[in-house]
Amino acid sequence: MASLGVNGTRAEIYSDQTFATTNGLTLNDGNNLFVTVGTNTGGTLVLSSKVATKLPATGQSAQVTTNYFDTSLRVWKTTLPDNTSVTNEFFATGLLKKSSGSRTYPVEYTYDFAGRMKTMKTWQGFAANSGAAVTTWNYNQYRGWLDNKRYDDNTGPNYTYTAAGRLASGEATGQAAGNPNSTAMDWAKAGLQDGLRAAGIAGAVAGPASRGVNAAAKALGAEGAAAAGAGTATAAETAAPAVDDAVKALADAAKKAKDCPPKLSKVKKSKTTEDIGGKYTKTTEVRPGNGPGQSRAEYVRYKDKDGNVIRTYKDSYDRANNFQGRKPLRGGPEGRPQN
Repeated sequence: MASLGVNGTRAEIYSDQTFATTNGLTLNDGNNLFVTVGTNTGGTLVLSSKVATKLPATGQSAQVTTNYFDTSLRVWKTTLPDNTSVTNEFFATGLLKKSSGSRTYPVEYTYDFAGRMKTMKTWQGFAANSGAAVTTWNYNQYRGWLDNKRYDDNTGPNYTYTAAGRLASGEATGQAAGNPNSTAMDWAKAGLQDGLRAAGIAGAVAGPASRGVNAAAKALGAEGAAAAGAGTATAAETAAPAVDDAVKALADAAKKAKDCPPKLSKVKKSKTTEDIGGKYTKTTEVRPGNGPGQSRAEYVRYKDKDGNVIRTYKDSYDRANNFQGRKPLRGGPEGRPQN
């Protein structure tokens, strides 16, 4: 088992407790992975790895991909089987600066003092250096969080936070028609759906309310596109009518849930007690579950002849009468706490 190490500009091959400095050596792991180490004519370390596929058929060449590493063992160039390549440039800090080449979109990055991404630059015509566009991330100088993100046309979302540093709101600015501002509605929608779940509304009843929320979001999209295109309304203003509609949908769903309680399973509630050898009794209480079929829970308690509970458990079954699991009851002798 050999491994590679770097000592200045020398490549050292380690095997057990020994090593040897080499000016050119290729290791093969026996599975068509080749690692080549050595130094070039200028004395600089050269390290590369090459992966070759199995021969497709007699007379056909293997497909070879080669990675070239710099002295910090970062991949600065990858040569593909068709002899095209991808090139990476790095800052002295080790962060990626630029990536370009075959089958990839060229991109260039800058970072701030804390190593956070500051800008991302792309091109429509990289070879001619034309059609450049820069996206910028702006951070709060006191708290460090992201204040806003700006695209090349100076549009993009703004963010606000609570005193505890949690995201409170996000609002896009200056979007063109056809690209509606729906961030505020997204949060309203998520909050209302959480409300549906918290209220315990059954899925059959919550469905219409959810569709109402989605319709409100869709309406906001149309209103937001027109308003943003005309530059006459903020995200909050365009969201207000849609949020009102969503709240109404939630209220309607709650009323339906009250008028139409969820359908219970076909299992009837029951409680039975049986004697076991004159020494113990077993009490089984069956409680139907929500939804159709055989969904239920069976609460079982064993008592000795003195009336002391000696064992408890709860068995759960799904609508198809499949056993789902067993656990002790709260407060039983097994030690499961009441709360």
